[in-house]
Amino acid sequence: MLHIAAMTATNPPFPRPTMITTAAPRMRSVTAERVCERRAQRFTPIRRQVLRALLSSHRPLGAYEVIDELAKAMPRPAPITVYRALDFLIGERPRPPHREP
Repeated sequence: MLHIAAMTATNPPFPRPTMITTAAPRMRSVTAERVCERRAQRFTPIRRQVLRALLSSHRPLGAYEVIDELAKAMPRPAPITVYRALDFLIGERPRPPHREP
């Protein structure tokens, strides 16, 4: 059951940026790059930038919000480019080991 009252200004659903969490996007990007190397997959610059945009936002972002964020530092990417990067990142995230019931 979802307790909406539990999400208040004093108890936000996502943590506020701190010194620890501001370094996290860079560290997680390096981790993602290493995972891709082990799997013989390319961690392209756009995939890296999309991941960093997601990690540094401290809240969920939609594809067009990611595009807006990326457009601050580079030419505005096409939506399909961001969707493909998101598909890759979702498909390649580490999964917990499968357990039989």
